[in-house]
Amino acid sequence: MSNDQATRRYALAEGIDLYPASDHLVAVDSERDAVHHLNETAALILQNCVGRTAAEVCAHLAGEYPEVPAEQLEADVAETLRELEAKFIVRSGSE
Repeated sequence: MSNDQATRRYALAEGIDLYPASDHLVAVDSERDAVHHLNETAALILQNCVGRTAAEVCAHLAGEYPEVPAEQLEADVAETLRELEAKFIVRSGSE
């Protein structure tokens, strides 16, 4: 994860509504008329990123899932946040 990504705070983007499904999370983007089906990992990261930096998300999830190697957790969080931001599901800003 880049230093820039580690220090930006994340928020749910405007127009996004979240709906739980049986085995995933659905993000509905009313601004772009899009529906995104998020797998368990993406849903977990999304639900834990609001108001936090990527580094804080990693620290929180490391406490919840100590069996996951730190390097893998950091890579998964960084990649998932990039994907969520590219799909306009989350937005980020400076601290």
